[in-house]
Amino acid sequence: MSFSTRSDNYSHWIASSTPQLWPSSDPTLAPLSLMPPPPHPWTLNDSDKPTSDHEAVSGSMYSLQHSSNQLSQEQISHLLDTGSPAAFMTLYHHSILTVSPIDGFHAFLCPHCHIFIKSSISISFSLLVAGHFTVLSNHYRCKSCTAQHARNEGSNTQLILRQQCLNSAPDSSTSASCPLPSSSFSESKSSNSPVSVTSSSTISDSGSHSNPTVYIPPLHPPCHGLPFQWDLAPNSNIQVSLPWLCTLHGRPDELPYTFNILDGQAYACSLDCTRFVLDTSNSCPACVALGPALDELGKLIPLYQPCTRRSLKNVLQLSQMVDECSKELEQWKLKSLNDARSISNKLSTINSHSALLMAISQMDVPWLQRILQIQIKNALEKGYKPRGYSNDAYDLVLLVYRIGGANLLYALNRCMSIPSLHTLCTCLSFVTIAPTIGPIVLDTTSVNILNVIVGPRAHAGLQRPRGVSILTDEIALKEAVVFFPLENGVGGLCWKHSHVIDPILNTYDSAVQIASKLDSGQVHLGKEMTVTVVHLFGEDETYLLLAAPSCKEEDYTDWEKLINMLIDAWMTNGTNKTVGPLWSFATDSDSTRCKAGHHTFVRTMLDKSSPLYGILVDIPGLNLYTGRESITLDFDYKHIFKHKTFSSLWAPFTQYGFRILYDASILQWHDDCDNEKAKRLLYPDDPQDVSQAIELMRAIIKLGHIDPTKPPYTPPCQDPNIEAYIDFETLRMLGDLFHNLLEPFVNPSLSLTQQVVHLSTFAHLLFTFYRGH
Repeated sequence: MSFSTRSDNYSHWIASSTPQLWPSSDPTLAPLSLMPPPPHPWTLNDSDKPTSDHEAVSGSMYSLQHSSNQLSQEQISHLLDTGSPAAFMTLYHHSILTVSPIDGFHAFLCPHCHIFIKSSISISFSLLVAGHFTVLSNHYRCKSCTAQHARNEGSNTQLILRQQCLNSAPDSSTSASCPLPSSSFSESKSSNSPVSVTSSSTISDSGSHSNPTVYIPPLHPPCHGLPFQWDLAPNSNIQVSLPWLCTLHGRPDELPYTFNILDGQAYACSLDCTRFVLDTSNSCPACVALGPALDELGKLIPLYQPCTRRSLKNVLQLSQMVDECSKELEQWKLKSLNDARSISNKLSTINSHSALLMAISQMDVPWLQRILQIQIKNALEKGYKPRGYSNDAYDLVLLVYRIGGANLLYALNRCMSIPSLHTLCTCLSFVTIAPTIGPIVLDTTSVNILNVIVGPRAHAGLQRPRGVSILTDEIALKEAVVFFPLENGVGGLCWKHSHVIDPILNTYDSAVQIASKLDSGQVHLGKEMTVTVVHLFGEDETYLLLAAPSCKEEDYTDWEKLINMLIDAWMTNGTNKTVGPLWSFATDSDSTRCKAGHHTFVRTMLDKSSPLYGILVDIPGLNLYTGRESITLDFDYKHIFKHKTFSSLWAPFTQYGFRILYDASILQWHDDCDNEKAKRLLYPDDPQDVSQAIELMRAIIKLGHIDPTKPPYTPPCQDPNIEAYIDFETLRMLGDLFHNLLEPFVNPSLSLTQQVVHLSTFAHLLFTFYRGH
């Protein structure tokens, strides 16, 4: 099957019968008015008729017969000016718009730039609706279409000039008019020699001539200049990166070339440009010689300073200069307004003081009273506004000051009426904590005791000694090295191994040594922060004593040394007398610290001369072992609740049927627990969640109060379930155990005697279950 398509120029746009005077193998190079109208598109020859049903279906669109061309030239021009999909559909159905199949899809020949625009419409579909021509409408006379049209016009102009040279060239064997057929035309673009054209047939008014030879002068492509590309700044393009002011004629910084931009490509055109290319290069020799100067200019422009002459800068630099000048002008305007307001207030104050002195000097009491009343009224209405702030307001101000600094605090004070920095310094005392750089030493701990505990308490007038407990734990820490400018040292290294380096940066070699030790693994970055605080019984505040990075490789001997060093630092400064004696050392359930605590504080029996001995000796089973200075070992009760070994308490009850607790349905026996809540309590996402551990213990306590032999758990007139009864007996024992453990810690109304009774009951029950099972 063969198709007759139109790939030539749109000579049918102009209703003319002028014959084709410039035949060529490339129809896009011919003038618009010199081409004959093409045949109707998609016309099938007799030999192309389908021979089967499949071909008849697939080729049905090509058998479409367009209407005859009945549009006038004015109508065609109006449709082209419209450029809408409906206009192009009208032109297509009047056999004016060319459509060709390319890769199985319809392709439209643009009437403006004469290039095919491929669509996504398969050739198996007929072009019957206006939407099929949307891709051509979007392309028609856009930026790329206009540029291609300009290039076509330039090519056509060159061909017309060449035709004129051909017609005017002398030839002894031919007449004055000798057009050339496309079949015998040849041209060499790479040489500057004349081109000979031989024609086997010519069209002329005087007759036919055979094999004429015509002299054609060589044609050269135009020179647009030397193309170049610079390294552009972010968010910029080549238009704003060129120094356009340097191209103005007569300026002191005038460049010996000009700039042109064509299709986004920058060109540098020399003032001596020949306007055409003589050799195979893309530019004339004068423009090619500009290469080194352009490279040097491209490297020099980004290095311009603010003091550089404006005539040398590009558009982007001039725009930045304007923005900076605008900001500076705004600052000067604000300063002038503030100065004017300040001067006005000072002049008003001077006038008021002058009137006050005049009234005093003349002993005019009514005048003096009137002046004082006016000043007091103005102060109350405008200036003096006493406020009271809560502790939450001071905490908010402290957070703002630590995060945003004094400027942000001042702005929020003026806008939101929160306390100012002066008020914050008056109401709060700021302390300086000495960071731990390298291993933990006695001097750093002693400095923190004086700056954090002794000094602020003396400034606040707290002189009453109280019992002291040292608490220690670890918190998460970002593994990174930090520089402390005051100490000129490096922090963030683990306190166990940092003795192998010198953390003070005395020389460059010190930094190199620290880096090499980190790479070799002799010293590590801190994974967690070992924090030690001091708590005074009877007060809610805690005082930071030590903060040191830890690599989690310490053993119990390291912690024994650290605990003894903390006690020595407390005793050396006399803090045990001014603040209070050490009573206990509390830690979490970490096995390393627990072992160190037992070795340090469970060593000797409580001395009989101690005033506590007579009180505690009559309590059977109470641990009376202490360490140096009668310090006892304590644990955080929250860690007891959430400790992983707490599940071992359930082991003795498994033989009694406690296995049903692992089924979430048993927890749903009381009203405030559904299936989702029961699964969340039994299988928590965070095993360290203390609140869920306490909630689970309270749920078990409530289950122990249920009697499964009574309704609604056992229907009336029916025997109770023996297995359920045994299970609830087990839950009742476990509930009593948890109740005596939990009640002393969550019920603040209990007396000390009641707390001891509950804890003693828990200890005896646990020991009984352990010995019995």
